[in-house]
Amino acid sequence: MRFLVLLALPLLAGSVLLRRNGAALSSAPPKAQSCPAPESVSCSKKHAARGHIALFIVGVKHRFMMNSTMEKVVRRYVDDGYAVHLYVSLIMDASGAGNSVSARSFGQEDPAIEKMKPTELHEYIRSAVHSVGACLMCAEFPERPEPLPHLPENPGQLQQYPPSTTVDGKRLMNLWLRRERLWNVTLSVERHLDKKYDFLLWVPDSSLWIDKAARPSEILKDDFAKTTVWLRDCTTVGENNDHVVAFGRDAAPTMLTLYSSFLQGGLLEETVSCEEYLISAAMSRALWMNLSRFELFPEIDSMYYGDTHNLSTCIFGTYWCEGYTRESMGLKEEFCEAVERRMKSSENIGGNLMRGHGGRPF
Repeated sequence: MRFLVLLALPLLAGSVLLRRNGAALSSAPPKAQSCPAPESVSCSKKHAARGHIALFIVGVKHRFMMNSTMEKVVRRYVDDGYAVHLYVSLIMDASGAGNSVSARSFGQEDPAIEKMKPTELHEYIRSAVHSVGACLMCAEFPERPEPLPHLPENPGQLQQYPPSTTVDGKRLMNLWLRRERLWNVTLSVERHLDKKYDFLLWVPDSSLWIDKAARPSEILKDDFAKTTVWLRDCTTVGENNDHVVAFGRDAAPTMLTLYSSFLQGGLLEETVSCEEYLISAAMSRALWMNLSRFELFPEIDSMYYGDTHNLSTCIFGTYWCEGYTRESMGLKEEFCEAVERRMKSSENIGGNLMRGHGGRPF
């Protein structure tokens, strides 16, 4: 198969544009979820001097860690002059989470939201979002993952966890489905605002941000920003993970319709992991792939653990970025894998250190 490769010199990291001849993605998006009409959501307009940003959080309530995302991402973007809109989908039933990483089985839920019902959780998130000057445009809280239609085999696609035959693959499809459904809501919001989002990104439900995210105004200085996908180079290792991925508006229809693209036959290239799939999807649409430094999106996958009355936070070495150390970043949190080894050997394994319901969303 022939490729056309073009090189560029963007602002923050090396980028390569790969064009695959004749390939195209079609999209038949799922039915939009019921969310408030855009005109009924009250949002401040004073922060929209530079434009609009859409941020997606899709996952499971049991793993939800919101504080650092609000302070180091959302507030950062608002202070940079953007109107920030959040779109959230969290499964309420903890059994909807997978356990692709065994240490997740020791995870505990944030006590602040543990007993909340959907209406209470919605107000809790809305209040937190409003407090940093942003707006919660849509939030859904399904009890459990919805049944999926018959999934095509698509030989050669997502070989690590084929969706038609594996539980992890089906969880990935559910994640992509919910993300795509929120994308359909953003299209309605754009029509209402008569403006398009300038910058979009998704972050995991279990993010721990160790520093402020880079300013969008700097990122978007790139001449190719509208058609760029920013993917941290330390998330291309083929693991089951869903780290931060950001993209310009013209790249959004590809990045946020991966579910439909798979249902309609997938891609021409063979792929092993979800990262390879989204990179291949971007290539098929001639998007720019920016493999960015960790400092652009300084986020680490994490979880709460321990006694529910005295929780600690650990970080996952499984998704660690090579070239960095906990000491160099000033982190005191342990690796969750070390916590798992200690807990397995602890005499308290059946007492205060009860297993939780961790796992990745697929």
